Amino acid sequence: MTIRPQLNHLGLYTADIARMERFYVDVMGLLVTERGRVPRLGNVEIVFMSANPGSHHQVALVGRPEQAGPSCVNQIAFK
Repeated sequence: MTIRPQLNHLGLYTADIARMERFYVDVMGLLVTERGRVPRLGNVEIVFMSANPGSHHQVALVGRPEQAGPSCVNQIAFK
C-alpha cells in the first residue's frame, strides 16, 4: 500500500491580507482561528485559518514585509 503525501498547511505572503482573508473565508469556507503580529518581519499581520476544527491552521496569511523578495509563497508543508 502506497501512502501519498497530504497537504498539511500553506503559508502565503500577501500585500492585501484583508482581501485574501475574505477570499478564503467567503469562497473556500475557511474559518479564522487566530490573528497576530510577526515582530521579526516588521510587525506584519498574520491570520491563521482552517476548514478542519481539529487543526489550528491549514492556511496562514502573512502581510508581505517590505524586505520580501519576489516569492509569494512563504511555506508549504506536507504530512
